[in-house]
Amino acid sequence: MIAIATCSGAVGLLAVILLRFALKDPHAVLELVVFVLSVIGVAVPIILFLVTASIRLFVARVAYCDALTEKQIPSEAERGQWFSFRAAAADLGGVSVDPPGAKGTQAKAAGLLSFRHGPTGKWKLELVAGKDVRAAVRAFVQLLGQERVTVKMRLKKE
Repeated sequence: MIAIATCSGAVGLLAVILLRFALKDPHAVLELVVFVLSVIGVAVPIILFLVTASIRLFVARVAYCDALTEKQIPSEAERGQWFSFRAAAADLGGVSVDPPGAKGTQAKAAGLLSFRHGPTGKWKLELVAGKDVRAAVRAFVQLLGQERVTVKMRLKKE
C-alpha cells in the first residue's frame, strides 16, 4: 500500500513538472516522455527476466536437494556451494529458538531458529511447522547440550 501511494505521488509530481515545462517547450516534454517510456520498456522485461531466472534456479536447487539420498547429503554439504555447509559442534554458538514475529511472513512461521556458524556467520531460519521446531531443538540439544541451546517458546507435544 505504501509503495503504491509513494509511486502515485511521484507520478503526480512528475506530471505537474511536465505540465509546467509543456507550457514553455512542448517538444522537450514530448522527448522526455518518450525517453522515460523507452527506459521503462527496456527495464521492465529485464527485471522480469531476472526475477524469473532466479526463481527457476532456486526451484531447481530445492528439487536437487530434495532428491539427494542420505549418503549424498554429507558430500553435498562438504562442497560448500549454494549455502551448503556442515555444522560441527565446535563451529556453532548462540543457538536460540524464539516465537515467530507478529508481522509479515514470520507471522505464519511456527518458530525462529537463530544460530552463529563460525565459518559463515549468523543465520536466522523461519521454521514453518511445530514438528520442525521440535526437531531443531532436539537436534541442537543432542549436538551441543541443553546449556548451549536457548528455547524462548513453549513447545507443544503432538
